[in-house]
Amino acid sequence: MWGLGITTVVMAIALVTDVKSRKIPNWLSMSGIAAGCIVSAIAEGASGFGRSFGGLAAGFAIMLALYACRVVGAGDVKLFAAIGALSGAAFVVSVTVYAIVYAGVIGIVLLLLRRQFVRRVIAAGLAAIGLLAFRDVAGFRLYVRSDLLTFPFMLAAVPAFATAAWQWLQPTFA
Repeated sequence: MWGLGITTVVMAIALVTDVKSRKIPNWLSMSGIAAGCIVSAIAEGASGFGRSFGGLAAGFAIMLALYACRVVGAGDVKLFAAIGALSGAAFVVSVTVYAIVYAGVIGIVLLLLRRQFVRRVIAAGLAAIGLLAFRDVAGFRLYVRSDLLTFPFMLAAVPAFATAAWQWLQPTFA
């Protein structure tokens, strides 16, 4: 429960800084990682530290894969490592899945508002066909680099965190 409280504060600060400057400060992520590992170790001993480190690794690994695809920034990778350290692997995986869904919805809404949806779908389809059928990596890279639609990932991560936290706090009936 303490992990969700600290994570809420970290997410609020990250939202403000990401929307304002499109950056998530290292001090915030590193403080979250340290708090998660230290408080878990104090509260639960070695098993708590192991849970915290496992969450850190899960959040970092998943977001590093998205970073390699240029979907998120490096600050998001470190922040999700902090979320994992504070709240555990299962929770950070839930937040990540919800964030990807919310980011997709936000992206579609922005494309519709800019009237670019059909053009983007056709371009993505042609790039995927070129990549899969003809192994045309150059065409795919051109699509990825051309006029990307970007927005602060925290706009998807915060509602994802809220959804995961709400779900996590629901009583389960066996």
